[in-house]
Formats: sequence, structure tokens, C-alpha cells
Amino acid sequence: MSKNERKRPMEGQELIHAPRAAEIIGITTKHIRSLERQGDFPDRIVIGPRTVAYRRDELDAWIEARRKRLCKEAAQ
Repeated sequence: MSKNERKRPMEGQELIHAPRAAEIIGITTKHIRSLERQGDFPDRIVIGPRTVAYRRDELDAWIEARRKRLCKEAAQ
């Protein structure tokens, strides 16, 4: 495989900036930071000194897992 053929790690991945991620999920960026400290949120990707983003596929998986967990807890 030539150097030009190697796939870059983030190629094809949609990155969502933190404010947009919060909007999609329906929580604040402050709450996202709280969830990160608890280890209950996808890993952030540092874009710049004051900018972080999240992979869209990881956010979607987190949302689905949280939805299933909350539904299961509500059914008990």
C-alpha cells in the first residue's frame, strides 16, 4: 500500500463541535463536561486550543445506549 493509499484515521468521519452536540442531544455543554468527568460520554477530539468535537457515530451510539438504559430502568 502506497503512502497516498493509506486511509487517514478520521477520513469519512463526521465531527460535531461541542455546542452542536449539546443541541442535538438536548443538554448543555456544561452537562457534557460533567458527563465526561464521570466517564459517561464519548471521547472528545481536540481540534484547537478552545475547540473540541465528537465523532457523530459515537454520539449516535451513546444516544441509543442511553435511550435503551433509561427505557429499561423505567420499565422496572
